[in-house]
Amino acid sequence: MASIANELKCLLSHQFQYDLIVIGGGSGGLRLSKTAADLGAKVALLDYVKPSTQGSTWKLGGTCVNVGCIPKKQMHFAAEMGDKIREAFNYGWKLPFDEVDESNEDDIFNHFPAHRRQPYFDWNTLVQGVLNTRSGSSFVYNGELRKRKIDYFNALGSLQDSHTVQLSGSFQTITGQYIVLSPGGRPLIPSEIPGALENAITSDDIFALKKAPGKTLVVGGSYIALESAGFLAGLGFDTTVMVRSKVLRHENFDQEVASIVQQHMQDYHHVKFLQPAIPVRIEKLEDGKKLVTFKYADKEGELQDVFDTVMFATGRYADVKGLNLDSVGVQYTKEGKVIVNDEERTSVNNIFAIGDIIENGFNYELTPVAIQQGKYLAWRLFKQNCDKKVDYQFVPTTVFTPIEYGVVGYSEEKAKRVFGADNLMIYKKTFNILEHKIAEKPEKGFVKLICLKNENERVIGLHFVGPNAGEVVQGFVLALKKGCTKEEFDDVIGIHPTNAESFMYLEAGVYEDKTCCG
Repeated sequence: MASIANELKCLLSHQFQYDLIVIGGGSGGLRLSKTAADLGAKVALLDYVKPSTQGSTWKLGGTCVNVGCIPKKQMHFAAEMGDKIREAFNYGWKLPFDEVDESNEDDIFNHFPAHRRQPYFDWNTLVQGVLNTRSGSSFVYNGELRKRKIDYFNALGSLQDSHTVQLSGSFQTITGQYIVLSPGGRPLIPSEIPGALENAITSDDIFALKKAPGKTLVVGGSYIALESAGFLAGLGFDTTVMVRSKVLRHENFDQEVASIVQQHMQDYHHVKFLQPAIPVRIEKLEDGKKLVTFKYADKEGELQDVFDTVMFATGRYADVKGLNLDSVGVQYTKEGKVIVNDEERTSVNNIFAIGDIIENGFNYELTPVAIQQGKYLAWRLFKQNCDKKVDYQFVPTTVFTPIEYGVVGYSEEKAKRVFGADNLMIYKKTFNILEHKIAEKPEKGFVKLICLKNENERVIGLHFVGPNAGEVVQGFVLALKKGCTKEEFDDVIGIHPTNAESFMYLEAGVYEDKTCCG
């Protein structure tokens, strides 16, 4: 297939106002717009945030920086600090608390248990810090658009034909040689559950709540559900997760590891689970609390409990309503995902789509993937002799639960399905986390390598449970992309003492580290 860059001659035709119109100013749309402008294209960017069911809104930047990765990680940090305070006593720090509790029979070192953290923690201070980060990022984004002379419209866009976009709230239309759809996704609240839409929040709302969430029910088993429950419990709030079947069901998450993560949350981080269970209805009481009626999938009858906050994290949907896809022939799935090829091109030749809304057979709804899609698409459109496409093999990610889970490559379940169980060699073990020793925390880490026997034990899956999992796994991604084998992992000398060096000492049949230093 000829490179898109071959169409460059007609790209700059004066019959269009813009060389490129981008609908959606999230991570992918911003990177695409800026890269295209840097390559000389005249660009228009449209972005508008529809209010959540609870009225939450934000400015330019999309989900990640406003209501996703960034505020999530900041609240994760805040929760970790509670644990660090608890550990500091054991490391010799004398902290100015009125009292310490050395009478806990389960853990005589537990000077700062989760249920005692709230008097020492101010929710509004944390939220203000998150909102300051959000505002600062939006300010920077606007400055970068102005610097590149990108025309920014705070409006929704609706396709009128394959080259024309109408701006919402007006009769204004703009035209472009190329149009890219990148409106992102939004959290899904099941409308069939009475009271859910009116009385529940989502990740669109949690990071800007005007008062502390208090006793919270998180509905869902996704990574968003577990991460949110993790930081809420870590901040001292009574937190329960209601899971319909099992946690981290996506095929890229290893189910053995998912079970470990859930067990750690229950045993060490004060998160309760209702499983398998589903909400039946949610009612708002006179004092503002939420009465949740629910039932277990494997039991008869309904049960009830009262919560201050109910949060749904039961999936996301492609925010394509209003784009007017049918009128121009852009094809999409029944779930609303825009169908694209390996160049992010839709069924309409000059219209492309990137980010969380696309169906391309891989469907990684991750910020770095959208950024890469936007960058490479801009290169193909406006850079001579460039046909670079996104490589979806070995895309890493991390679940920022209280003990983090980082992964790149195949889960054991997916590897068995693709390559066959007899062709796999799996190495795994638990390991002692050094920083937990003085703190007397029993929590252990876990590592797992999935290798192909018929390819000299090439490593096709790497899983890590422990502190700073994202930092650990990021460095191993290149090894998997380059086809490293188990023997090559063994040849690497580890950095000591670290948690990551556990990957260097994996042996068949050895499932636990009991000592260190040999």
